[in-house]
This record gives sequence, structure tokens and C-alpha cells, in this order.
Amino acid sequence: MFNRRSIFLLGFPALIVAVGLAFMSGLYPIALNSGGFFGQDPAYQYLFAGVDILQGNAPVHTDHPGTPVQSLIAMTILLVWSIRRLGGFSGQGIFESVLSSPELYMASVSAILLLLGAVAAYFLGRRVWQVTGSRIAGVSCQVTALLFALVSPYIVYPTPEAALLATSVGLMAVLAPALLGGGRASAAISPAGAILAGVLCGLGVAVKITFVPLIGLLISLWSLRLLWRAVIAMIIAWFVGVLPIWSRLPAMFAWFNKVLTHSGLHGQGDKAIFGAQQFKQSIVLVINMFPLLYEVAMVMVVVLILGLGRKVLGLAGESPGQSREEGPPVRGGLRMREFVAPLTLLLVRAAQTIMVAKHPGPTYMIAVLPVTVMGGAWLVFTQRMVPLPALIRPWLGGLWLILLTYASVNASIDGYAGVRAMHESGERSRDAVLSQTSNFKNPVLIGTFNCNLPECALWFGILLVPEMEFKMEGITRDFYHFDIFGRRLHLPGVGELSAEATADTVNRLVDSGRPVFLISPPYDQLAQFRLEKLSGDRVQNLYRVKGYDRPQ
Repeated sequence: MFNRRSIFLLGFPALIVAVGLAFMSGLYPIALNSGGFFGQDPAYQYLFAGVDILQGNAPVHTDHPGTPVQSLIAMTILLVWSIRRLGGFSGQGIFESVLSSPELYMASVSAILLLLGAVAAYFLGRRVWQVTGSRIAGVSCQVTALLFALVSPYIVYPTPEAALLATSVGLMAVLAPALLGGGRASAAISPAGAILAGVLCGLGVAVKITFVPLIGLLISLWSLRLLWRAVIAMIIAWFVGVLPIWSRLPAMFAWFNKVLTHSGLHGQGDKAIFGAQQFKQSIVLVINMFPLLYEVAMVMVVVLILGLGRKVLGLAGESPGQSREEGPPVRGGLRMREFVAPLTLLLVRAAQTIMVAKHPGPTYMIAVLPVTVMGGAWLVFTQRMVPLPALIRPWLGGLWLILLTYASVNASIDGYAGVRAMHESGERSRDAVLSQTSNFKNPVLIGTFNCNLPECALWFGILLVPEMEFKMEGITRDFYHFDIFGRRLHLPGVGELSAEATADTVNRLVDSGRPVFLISPPYDQLAQFRLEKLSGDRVQNLYRVKGYDRPQ
């Protein structure tokens, strides 16, 4: 796999690992990062979805759907727990071990996802080098994971995004001959390669629905026979990927339909696919988030127009050495097949943009980001629309690599600074709450969604796995959870209370004379509590609970 000729391709994957480990040091413990992009939502839900799979259940969390990542988490939990148990580091059962050390298990998942991303980057570089014959081209295609500060920390965040990026990069690697081969017969994809591309597409869609536009890359296969192989493999891989949630597929499709047919976020708003004003604003927002992605696209469009002009006007003759098996010649020395790959890259980019404009968010663009470097590689190293002298290409390639490296270094620095600032804010908020509550004897603490204490993160994760609530008594004996969505109190070892029992329990605790505190951002759903605000910051507020009004 590795040899002296390809050892240079290990540079950027090693850098990805180093930067990813730095991000981990800034992100963990994840429980502190409430309210941010890298907080307990949805990381803790994914952790306990893995626990749910180990219990033999279909995970309730099917929003993305994310099932392959949940399955990976389940396998990681089993592996890490076995190592700890056999090594004598823990005598706990597997589920008790997850409850007592959730961050350890999530960090293990992060390390595996980071390794997968680095391996995918290596193979993309290797494939591009083999197709183009350029080391610079190979190396330049490896930097996607570090290129955009908005999303680079996701390479270690234990949710679908890291797997999504690795799958997308892997798909680019498999299709590199079709995307960068210039339509040459020698660069055609094999039947096995088409099947592998289909498998990656199927798994990608199972990881996150935002992968769907990348299915369009299969157009670059050009052959109907290969395309059918890929599509069949994709369907089978998708079904295998979502197998653990088979019984919940109707609910998942109903959720997707709700999101698709309503103009607001998460299925809210008017019943319309797009709101015109929102769509326009979202398009501008997405372009501003990832300018390099669209700058490369603009250059590709210009080059394609010039290439089309060459074809129509017949400014050049047939390419030297062109054979029949490479496709029929066209005027201007360009074959029709040469237009397919760049048009496919542009089509996929446009489809992803429209999808994200419908439901805006930087993470929804992650799948398409590798198109940036693949488009750049096509422009600099393989396109023949605008003839470039052979001596100029290496210099342009060098400048392109320098630009990407500079952007990646800056993005990594900015990404790390962002996660550290978020984490330090969380630490200050947690310490302030604990400092104040420690002044009271035998307090009862109640947390809510996005409270940034470890107990809050645990409760948030297990709300979709009710069986785990009965194991919480030994973990958070005097820490309760108020579910703002259902407006119900959850007790360790007891589970969810009814609305009436919630009111009775809170009032009984207050009447007992024990100090009762609520730790929460300022939600409207807290209106039934009678509260005295003691302190607050950007993350959360600390309230003294005076009582709870019974539901009318």
C-alpha cells in the first residue's frame, strides 16, 4: 500500500490527525459546550442511540438518519468496554460503564472517525496522483478536511459529519478517473469501481440525507451498464445501512416529508417547499460561508464556456493520438465526454446549494466540500478547454497548493480558536453554578436541555432510551431533569413523571426545606416554575425554585 514513491502522500493525512487531536483537546468534555455547534446536542443522543442498538432496540433518533454512525458507536462501545473489562480497568457492566464515563466512549468514537478521514484523504491523494501523474495534484486534493474553519472541527465531533466527509472523500477517490481522466478510455471506471461508488453513495445517504446531491457524481461513469451497477449497489447499501431502524422507517420518511413540504426549519413554517425571501437570503448566506467553493465554480463555468466556443467554432483539430475507443472526436479537438465531469461537479454543487438554501446550516454543506479541490484539480491539471502549456501547469499547480495550504492553516487556527473560546465559556459558566450551589447544604439540582453540567448531558442523551433512566440513581441521585419539550420531570431510577406528579414532586421538594435550584437557559417552557434568578450568563441561568404551578 505504501512505498517510497507514495510516502509523500502521508503528509496531509498526518496533519489532519494532528489538527484533529488538537480539536479534541478543545472540544472535550463535550458536555460543557451547550448551545454551540459542538455541544451535547446531538452528540449525547448519538452515544445513547449506540447504547439502544446494543440493547437490541431500533434507535428513536432517526432525524438524519445517521444509522451507520450509530452502529459504529455501538461497536466502539462494545470494543472499549471489552478492553477495559479484560484489562482490569473497570468492573462495571457495559451500560453502567457508558453512564459513568460517557466522554471516554465518545472520544474513542472521535478517534476512529478521525482515522477514517485521514485514510480517505490518503487514498484520494493516491488516486488523483495515479490519474493525473502529478504529485502536486494528489497532495492538493487531500486538504478538504482542514479547508473551511466553519466545519473543520467536525472531523472529530462524534456525529454524522465526520463520517459524511470521509464517505464523500472516498467517493471522490473511487470516481477520480472519471472526474479527472479527461474521458480517456484508459481512465474508465471498472465494474468493481462502479459498485464501490454505489456502496459509498448508499452509505452516505444513510449517514445523512444531505449526501443525496452527491449521487449525481455517478453520472460521470458515462456507461449505462456501470450506472445501473452503481445504482443497484447504492440501494442495497442504503438498506443495509438503515437496517437497525427498519421498523422506524415510516416515521423517518414522514419526518423528511414534513421538512420538505414546510418552508421553516425542522418542518416548521408555512406549507410550502420554499419561502421566496428566505430562499434568496439563504443562497447568499451559503455562498458567504464557503466562498472558495463558489469561486472555483465560477472559474469552471468560464472555462467550460470557452471550451464550448472552441468546439462550436472548430478552432483546433483532432487531438493527437486520439483513438476511436476514447469516443468520437468533436470540433476543437475536444470530446463530448470531457464536458461530463466538470458539468457533473457543477450540477452537484448547485443541487447541494439549493438543498441547503431550503434548510440552511453550514454542516449541511459538508458532503459537497471536496468538490472544491476536485474542481481545482480539473482546472489546473487535466482540463483541455483552455490550452495550457505543459511548463505552466506545474507552476499553477504549485500556486494552487500554496493557496490551499495557506487557507487550511488559517482555517485550522480559526477553528481551534473557536472551539476553545466556546469551551472556556462553558467552563466559566459551569464553575459559577457549582460555586454558588456548593454554598447550600444538601441541594437538589434540576437541569434542562442545554444546561452544561455533565448530568444534563447524560439526561439529554437518555431521554430517547427510557430504560437507561432506571440506571441513573447511582449516577445522579440528587440531580433531576426537566424535559422542556414534554414539560415533565424525570427522576433517577424512576423515569418520567406525569404533569400532576411533576408539580407535586417539585412542590414537595421545596416544602421539605431543601434548597432546590434550576439550571437552564431562559426558556418559555419554564413558565410554570416560580423562580428567583440568582445569576446568568450566555450559556445558562441559575434559579432558586420557589414552587411549581399545577397544570390547568
